[in-house]
Amino acid sequence: MADSRWKEVFEKVSLESTQKALSILDRIGILTDEDFPYLTSGAYESGKEYFTAHLVQNGYNGGELLTTAKFIEQHGAIYAIFDSARFEYDEVHRYLGTTQNRIV
Repeated sequence: MADSRWKEVFEKVSLESTQKALSILDRIGILTDEDFPYLTSGAYESGKEYFTAHLVQNGYNGGELLTTAKFIEQHGAIYAIFDSARFEYDEVHRYLGTTQNRIV
């Protein structure tokens, strides 16, 4: 169930940060918590509806946005939101296994 406090959090995200997130989603189709610091475990678990709404309200126009996470040994959990028209869950999980070595 969504926690409405997240709506307020995402409304305060700077336009620059939101545009960066939208750019990554447009180019790559997958946005991780390493790319966008507001995609925390709390946002993933109880605020994802507000996060996806925030992206749509600010211009996202791809496929349905879905969320997932993967635990990486000696790194911890990596959270992601992705364009479901471009990726399946298994593809995103493979991608998440490589994100700690990449710079966007």
